[in-house]
Amino acid sequence: MLHEALTSRLRPPETTPAQRPRHQLFTRPATLRGRLGELLTAILDTPPNTKRNDMLYWAAKKAAEMIAAGELEEATAVAALQEAGLAIGLTVSEIGDATRGTIGSGLRKGRVVA
Repeated sequence: MLHEALTSRLRPPETTPAQRPRHQLFTRPATLRGRLGELLTAILDTPPNTKRNDMLYWAAKKAAEMIAAGELEEATAVAALQEAGLAIGLTVSEIGDATRGTIGSGLRKGRVVA
């Protein structure tokens, strides 16, 4: 068990939605620009009092289409979507990965050809 003083130093500071800084994902390689960059911007611009999971799910579906078309590697998409999900305040379990959670569900749905 960690001492409370140490535990409190490890906790991130609590912020209200108005204090949340705009997250900059575009310091990554050029693979995150273009369509993926637009998806990430849509996630990051989601208003705080809306269903942010819905936007992440939609973006994961669109990313799956890009993966299926060979425009994007799955690992790159998942990492970027996870980072964006964390930036808007979703939990790790809500966000998930390539096989579970909001991202996994969106990737599976986006791969289905109608």
